[in-house]
Amino acid sequence: MNISELNISGNTIFRLLLSTLALFIFFRFVDYLFKVFRNKSPRVKSFSHFLPIVEMFAWILFLIWAANFFIEENRILAIGVLTILVFVLFWISRYAIKNIIAGVLFRFQGNYSVGDFLRTKDYSGKIQQFTFFSLQITTKDGHSVFIPFSKLMDEVNVRYDMEVLKAGYNFKIMTPKDVGPDEMAEKIKLALLSMSWISVKQMPQIKQVYSDGPSYSFEIILFAVNNKYALKTENEIGERFAVKV
Repeated sequence: MNISELNISGNTIFRLLLSTLALFIFFRFVDYLFKVFRNKSPRVKSFSHFLPIVEMFAWILFLIWAANFFIEENRILAIGVLTILVFVLFWISRYAIKNIIAGVLFRFQGNYSVGDFLRTKDYSGKIQQFTFFSLQITTKDGHSVFIPFSKLMDEVNVRYDMEVLKAGYNFKIMTPKDVGPDEMAEKIKLALLSMSWISVKQMPQIKQVYSDGPSYSFEIILFAVNNKYALKTENEIGERFAVKV
């Protein structure tokens, strides 16, 4: 084998590096545009969920093109580089593809956005950014935590809506007079506090409206993590305590 067969021109390497940089800058620019217009258009927000998968396939096609590019320049060197790339991609893909797909599913199922508050089994905090493989949140202590999407998909996680937490959610309920009004109010309060999505810092407020006739009427103000769980709470309290019609 002639050692000159392993040589590859500086111009070839420069063209390859330039192409790599151009593709990287293009997707960073597209990602920036999605971040700018994401909250202004639901359609743009939906398309942005697919950007990681589109970029992944773009890089795969780029690697195929680069391999062909090397083969045209130097067949022996190309075979060596490709062999190394195959092993590297095999090990990376076991983690990357799993988390990229989990990331797309996570965004669609939870409809999360930057700035939302999230609580998982181990962490809670404000969403800072969506990376390819993980979600970055900032905890109440100011620490940044990166959580792999595949881990989030395996856990029950809750999206916080700070407006609902601050303003509260109120509804009325008619209960039978099986016990006194104070005891009934205490039972409802304990039931509310047993629900993990109800704030314990802002205690539920239960006020008796009237007690004429065969039932009590209570007005309840609660502070849930978001509107979905507030409605869920109203339904569950109604099933447990409301007068059966």
